[in-house]
Amino acid sequence: MLRLADSNDAHLMILGLRLDDLTPEVLAGYRHCPTVPSFAALLAAPVELVAAVAPALAADLAAAGPRLRAELPASGGALVILVPYKPPPSEAMRGDGFVDSFLASAPLLRAIGAARRDPPLETLCYRVLSAVASGEACVDRLLVRQLPNDAARPVPAAISDARAAVIMPHRGNIRHLETALRYLGKSTGMPLSVRVGLDVERPAVYRPLAGAPAEFYAAHPAGCGPYVIRQALINRSLEAALVWQDSDDIPCADRFVTLWSEIESSGCDLAGSHELRLNEL
Repeated sequence: MLRLADSNDAHLMILGLRLDDLTPEVLAGYRHCPTVPSFAALLAAPVELVAAVAPALAADLAAAGPRLRAELPASGGALVILVPYKPPPSEAMRGDGFVDSFLASAPLLRAIGAARRDPPLETLCYRVLSAVASGEACVDRLLVRQLPNDAARPVPAAISDARAAVIMPHRGNIRHLETALRYLGKSTGMPLSVRVGLDVERPAVYRPLAGAPAEFYAAHPAGCGPYVIRQALINRSLEAALVWQDSDDIPCADRFVTLWSEIESSGCDLAGSHELRLNEL
């Protein structure tokens, strides 16, 4: 394990890790590990992962190390956004402030040019997530984890005998839809059927996406809105569960199996998930 020099007293603690370093004992000793002078030097070292963590989350990261290690793929890139746990709001929505902590595969940071120059650390989390959302870089496993709450939760077991239909109206940026489909294809834990309703004037523009694992439908006339399209796609679906997915949203790898497990264990009919917003404006 390596640490960026002076990061112990900075807003973010920057660590270079091997997968084997994700243990409470190793992570708890970050203050005493060797330091490097720059972020570029950190990425030049033989590290597999980079952790950018607010100091207040350092102890929680150490406790969550084994859980995070179990969730990372054996090969391919990964990005895990780390947020402090807060109880859900009792009603309406609530903004919980900026997010700046993450655990990412070192090749992902190298792919976006962080090894060639020292990036501004205060915007590093945005830069990494923006690269994934835009298609500039791609990972096999995208997750968001609350610390310390999720550290004690078991990894959801795969469910092979339940199917869900993802219902996704689309009108807007084709790049957003392409990214949403890419990460729907990387979802784990249960079989999914994906149905896309194109609410656009020129559906033929979307033919390059025909290879995606999804069924495409077009609204006539265009401009009927997402609720009409949702209902039409619902009427075509026989799966046990229906999932709403906006075409400018990216699902975490475990979103659907986690929601299904919650429905089965609680007996509720409707379950939702947190939303992490990437403010491109």
